[in-house]
Amino acid sequence: DHVAESDRCVVGGVQNSIQSFLDLMTYVMGLIISNPQDFWKLTVISFVLVSMAAGLYTLHVYKLRKHLIHLEKLNSYWFSLVNINRFSNS
Repeated sequence: DHVAESDRCVVGGVQNSIQSFLDLMTYVMGLIISNPQDFWKLTVISFVLVSMAAGLYTLHVYKLRKHLIHLEKLNSYWFSLVNINRFSNS
């Protein structure tokens, strides 16, 4: 969002390279842990890495916006649902 126009291709290229490398690592890990009885280890590794990514993204959003949820939008949505249900039950 806050990347200069001239740097967008560079950022996109780096992001694409990292995604390709990590995609390759899934295949490498599958070769290293190739016994089907040990596939639970791959599942645990995947869960831990995805959880870490979600945590890092949440931290980034919090630092950027100073909040995680737009409570005013949530409240207005909730109250609109309550009003719709109240009028439809009449």
